[in-house]
Amino acid sequence: MNQEIKISRSDLINKCEQFLGGKIQKSDLENYAWKLISEDFFDWDDEVISDIIFQWDNQTINFPINETNIRLWKHQLETDENLLEDYNLWNVHIDRQKAICEKYDSKWNPIDKKLKIGIGSERRCHTSFFKTQLCHSFVGEWG
Repeated sequence: MNQEIKISRSDLINKCEQFLGGKIQKSDLENYAWKLISEDFFDWDDEVISDIIFQWDNQTINFPINETNIRLWKHQLETDENLLEDYNLWNVHIDRQKAICEKYDSKWNPIDKKLKIGIGSERRCHTSFFKTQLCHSFVGEWG
């Protein structure tokens, strides 16, 4: 009977650092994740660890293993802040942008109703550079 091995965030951070340092490759991370999932004697009690191991083992349906994403996974392990969608999904900012325009009572005008892409069009959204930038980043309307 094998003794249980507890996997910690520092174990995954170490793998991230090895990848970033060129000591291991993408296939090594995939194999590591598969081994952790498939062997009964590995265990962890952390949802972030579970998510990252699953993502490393299933890049086809998750984010690709590359330098940027490894840095983001390492950041998530260190801080609990998941920024992978911000860096990998082209439209992740749209809902946030729309909420800011609505917060400042600016009318949201869809450019493409299917994709829900739009801009804030009323001057009230122009009360500061920050709000203007968020409300008008698609068309550069700095009025």
